Amino acid sequence: MQFIADSVEPWSVVVRLADSEEDYWVFYDVSHLKGKNLKINFEGDATALNRIYQSNEIQGHESLYKEENRPQFHFSTKRGWINDPNGLIYYDGEYHLFYQHNPMEREWENMALGAMLSAKI
Repeated sequence: MQFIADSVEPWSVVVRLADSEEDYWVFYDVSHLKGKNLKINFEGDATALNRIYQSNEIQGHESLYKEENRPQFHFSTKRGWINDPNGLIYYDGEYHLFYQHNPMEREWENMALGAMLSAKI
């Protein structure tokens, strides 16, 4: 998938669009593109584009962290896939956790470094 906006560098990401029943939702903050025209290019069934929407809320937000198979006593992200949570360190009264994160998918692609910081103890 490629996102192209006025006077902004094109951004490419791997997202598998469902052509029927979706298994999960992917969200991406496009607030930095406010007021710009956005064009989306992708390969696949055009019916999947009808499921893309703009909103200030994540669809299904009321069930976040309450999904049937979500761990309740382990670190997990709102959406997307994480791998290799490690680097738990305690520094200056705060815990830090680092992990690999793909906010756009539930499989390997688009990997970024995620970090979580606890409240001061």
